Amino acid sequence: AEATLRQTLAVSERLHGRSHPDTLAVLGELSLTLSASGQVEEAIAVSREVLAARTAAPGGADRATIRSMVALGAQLLTSERIDEAEPLLEQAASLAATHLEETDSARLTAEHNWASVLYVRRRFAEAEPIYERVTRLRRARDGEQHPDVIRGLEGLLFVRRELGRPPEAIEAAAREVARTKEAVYGPEHPSTLRARQNLAGMLTEYQKFDEAESLIRAVLGARRAAL
Repeated sequence: AEATLRQTLAVSERLHGRSHPDTLAVLGELSLTLSASGQVEEAIAVSREVLAARTAAPGGADRATIRSMVALGAQLLTSERIDEAEPLLEQAASLAATHLEETDSARLTAEHNWASVLYVRRRFAEAEPIYERVTRLRRARDGEQHPDVIRGLEGLLFVRRELGRPPEAIEAAAREVARTKEAVYGPEHPSTLRARQNLAGMLTEYQKFDEAESLIRAVLGARRAAL
């Protein structure tokens, strides 16, 4: 994929120039591919170039510019450069709320990533309603299998625990994470097993020992069968 994108980039740059929207779109795809393959520094450098070119172009904060801000911010956040990621993702979420429809995929991604920054900064009370809204809208728009639905449910679970929400609210969130992962990945997927094990730990904490033991036995059985 990377080699193909680089070839496409060379053709687009020759035909249109480096700052043409078509070339920038290819550069954006290349950045995502580099990031996925672990070439984080080059990915960030490419994302910086794309964002700078889009910001310099006339027309203001259009959808493509917001998406470029989100892409760079997410890469910085993943590489633990929170001080640089925070203002960028806050701006992206603000611009998305102003310029994009509530259910626009780019806006949902921008708001989800801003909630992730708030979580890292331990601003849990601010993150909670964003996770709730974005997950609800993403599920209605793209269905339960969209990755951001699962990430949003996990974020909601984490912030509820940190905020000390009532046990029934935390348990409900943990059950939803486990149920959704099982529906998406299958009952024996490692991510599903981790979610079920986490649920078992919470049930033990809430003194629901019989159900917790049953879950733990099921998880251990699935792991033994996979060996």
